Amino acid sequence: MNGRCICRSGPGSPAWKQARAKVDGDKITLTGGWKGEKASYDASYAGSFVRRSAKLSGTQTWTYDGKSYNRTCSGAVKRPLAAFLPKQKQAQ
Repeated sequence: MNGRCICRSGPGSPAWKQARAKVDGDKITLTGGWKGEKASYDASYAGSFVRRSAKLSGTQTWTYDGKSYNRTCSGAVKRPLAAFLPKQKQAQ
């Protein structure tokens, strides 16, 4: 499963944003970023699902006026229990 979003900020804003998610079996990858006139941001995270949750680790790169700053980050994603998902309509 792949998902992708590319969008432009509001009227008069020179920035663009992009995000992508990929789920392949138990592996998940998230990437994203935005770019403006003087600043930009790029991030990537990866992890694997174990049961209903995935622990992610990744990097962020922030750039402003030509200077870049990198940092490592982590997070988590949880799949909801089936009982909390919307009911599927039966085909007639």
